[in-house]
Amino acid sequence: MHVPILESLRLEGPELFPSDPGTARILHALQSRCGQEHWTASTPLLRHLHIRSLGIPWEASLYQNLSVLDLRAPGMSPPTITRLLDILRQCPDLDSFALQTPTLTELSVSTTEAEWMVHLPRLRTFHLDGPPPGQIAEILEHLTLPPTTHYTLSTVDSPILPSQYPVLPADHSHFPALSSFRVIDFKQVGPGSILLQCSHITPDDPILTLAVGVSDIAAGLANLSSAIDVTAVESLSVSLQEGTEITFADWCATLCEFASLTTLHLVGATNNTIRSALGTLWTPLAHCPTSPSSPSPRSPTGSPARSLCGKLSELALSEVETPCRVSTDLLWLCDELYYMCGLDETAAEQAARELGLPPSYRNEETAFDNPSWNLYRYWLGDGKLYRRVETPADLHAALEELGFRPEVVPLADFSEAALSHLDVRNWARRLAYTVYHQAAQIPPMPQARF
Repeated sequence: MHVPILESLRLEGPELFPSDPGTARILHALQSRCGQEHWTASTPLLRHLHIRSLGIPWEASLYQNLSVLDLRAPGMSPPTITRLLDILRQCPDLDSFALQTPTLTELSVSTTEAEWMVHLPRLRTFHLDGPPPGQIAEILEHLTLPPTTHYTLSTVDSPILPSQYPVLPADHSHFPALSSFRVIDFKQVGPGSILLQCSHITPDDPILTLAVGVSDIAAGLANLSSAIDVTAVESLSVSLQEGTEITFADWCATLCEFASLTTLHLVGATNNTIRSALGTLWTPLAHCPTSPSSPSPRSPTGSPARSLCGKLSELALSEVETPCRVSTDLLWLCDELYYMCGLDETAAEQAARELGLPPSYRNEETAFDNPSWNLYRYWLGDGKLYRRVETPADLHAALEELGFRPEVVPLADFSEAALSHLDVRNWARRLAYTVYHQAAQIPPMPQARF
């Protein structure tokens, strides 16, 4: 058979499941046969092949010279690893590849064999859904892809070693897109599953989307840097589900390689998780349990101690528990950062007075129990509100908008210096907004921003 002008072929069938009330309840067996000769047709111009819920033999001659290969038919018999690599090799101009299959078959092939290395210089999207982590990694190990490729990888199997992310190959040299990430979004989507999105510029355009099962969410977060180069990451968002705790040691392991981090966003975190994160941020790197080096906390010349995430300038909380002693942790964090920025104790105390803090601000219990400033540096509202506050009057209006009574906002305690977030000599200034209100508890807000 010869089909000389066919350029695009789309085969779609209904998805039938045993629980579907529309399925045939009496039917015991159904076998669909199509002669092999139907799939040996010559299709010299075929470039787009889409298959949904149907299947064609993996030996069919259609799998060549394609620019789009989209196979979403989990009911198809799984291909062998060598056959899949052979198909990809016969499509050197492939622009988009998607395969959904529960597994791949056949023994592994060696990456040292040049014949099994496949170069796809034009591939824009690579989507592999379903196989175990090791098989996904093995396919990737045999590919060389351009820096413009976007990856979507999904597996339902829980790896034995979740911290090692075995779905990704150990050697990233053939995948230039998997480096120099600027934005990472780590999201827990189930008791034992995570969705990881890594981007070069904005979170709206992820280069790597990874859905994987893990046996320990905290370990998956703590060992993120073991699989991905995070040294250039500037923004990290961590979304957790109820009941998940990230300990101080886990945060140290997570953040120790984030040397360029400027924004940290925690979503759904418990108070313990927040306090552990704050404690990690003001801990000198030398004192971190997983510290890669051991610098002196403070040199004799008074130079700043090296801290985790020393470039951090924005900390945001969303969907969190009602803060309790978190406010005190913020106090210590800010005070420690003044110290690490080279300011002596007198300068830190002067800054505290500038910000309207009581003289007893160093006393944890007094600070916690004192209703005059009970949420130290706690900023409420979204980013638009944050950027709008420039003067005491702006702050007064913002607090009213948030539901605070005007009479409990002593504006006289706020100076212009305290309200200026343009002075970024150290990021403590950028966090410096003291919110006074009538209750010891914060009203529920969709987002709290520091």
